[in-house]
Amino acid sequence: MVAHINRVMTISGEKMDCCSKKKDKIWPLIILLLTSVDTVLFGTNGNRLFLYIPRIIAVLFIVYEIFMVRRVKLYLNKSFVIMFLLSSITIASGLYNGTKAETVISRVLPVLVGYCIAEAYGFRYFVDAFEKVLYPLACISLVVYGICAIVPIIIQSLPSFSNENDLRIYTVGFCSVLSNVGLRGFLSRMSSIFWEPGAYAIYLCLGLLFHCFYSKQVEIKRIVIYCLGVVTTFSTTGIIGLIEIMLVYILVKKDHVNHILKTLASLFMVSILSFFIFASESVLYNTYFSKIFNREGTAITRYSSTINGLQIALEHPLLGLGRQTETEMVRNAIASGYGRNSMITNTVVHQFANYGMVFGAIFTICTFLFFWKSFSNARILAIGLFLVLMTLYYAECFFSFLPFVFVFYGLKYENGKRMCKERQE
Repeated sequence: MVAHINRVMTISGEKMDCCSKKKDKIWPLIILLLTSVDTVLFGTNGNRLFLYIPRIIAVLFIVYEIFMVRRVKLYLNKSFVIMFLLSSITIASGLYNGTKAETVISRVLPVLVGYCIAEAYGFRYFVDAFEKVLYPLACISLVVYGICAIVPIIIQSLPSFSNENDLRIYTVGFCSVLSNVGLRGFLSRMSSIFWEPGAYAIYLCLGLLFHCFYSKQVEIKRIVIYCLGVVTTFSTTGIIGLIEIMLVYILVKKDHVNHILKTLASLFMVSILSFFIFASESVLYNTYFSKIFNREGTAITRYSSTINGLQIALEHPLLGLGRQTETEMVRNAIASGYGRNSMITNTVVHQFANYGMVFGAIFTICTFLFFWKSFSNARILAIGLFLVLMTLYYAECFFSFLPFVFVFYGLKYENGKRMCKERQE
């Protein structure tokens, strides 16, 4: 009896200690997210000095986790092997294709950071940090949207800076407004702290995905805020991703389903599909969906990115083309009739075209394993969420550590089992 009481006290003490230290433990993750190269201030700032900050923080984070708190133990396991392989391919591709040394370093760091995050933190910690950053940003962004819609002149009186394309960015601290798309009244597109509305929409969709499928308790208010946030980005990919997440939740999620949330999700999907079918001449239709079917603007960029990017990968399967993809993209785009696009805006295709087939295959397979191992008892759910992420990756190319977080958590089977156990509890 005494032994049992001591055991209970020990377990309770461990739980209390874990809870008391949780906030202290996730602060490095919060800093990484707020200073990511996915942000406009640290990713596309016209002042290049700001662009060094996320790289410096990445190095400090790696040193902190490996040598100071020693949460990352460097020993030969599959995660270490894959990290070493991806880093080596990135460096070899850079050297072979004549990429600048600083660019090669910038591409290796996200791989190392993703590895360290997966080794040092359970996925629950990462989700907690992600939501602690995203939810307040989404709330602030909705307030700023209201100001942009009603009195946009207030935004124009705020401090501003220019991005690398000389576009004026107005800032209110933890929210930014792009002058070209953010001052259109009720059609103002919000981007929060991110480089553009589409990137913000994808972060919101990931926040919704994490909250619906990896949180112990689903909160209606968070779901509503994330959904409203996606709507204010006026991002086609964001809306499609939102519909996919809700569809997966309604059709597949069986355990502890919140009927209110299920009803709200169904109503939202019906309203979106209704206006898509019956309002083909409306402003909202033209804003969200018309670009899918024409060969103008962002649509042609997305098509060109995928088709011509994959063509480059097939032509250069070993090490890809690195920075030379920009020149080849223009040539292939002209030949295929997709304009003069030089960008790869697809995160997955970017890995294949820039670093070769081996790198791209590892990236894709390990990302799939993240969902496959997270939902070992619900394979359809795992496939559904993987397809959601692939949809989100289709429209944006992320150079941050975020995509590699999925890769390295996908390699840690014990984290997958732990996530399943936490959800059951």
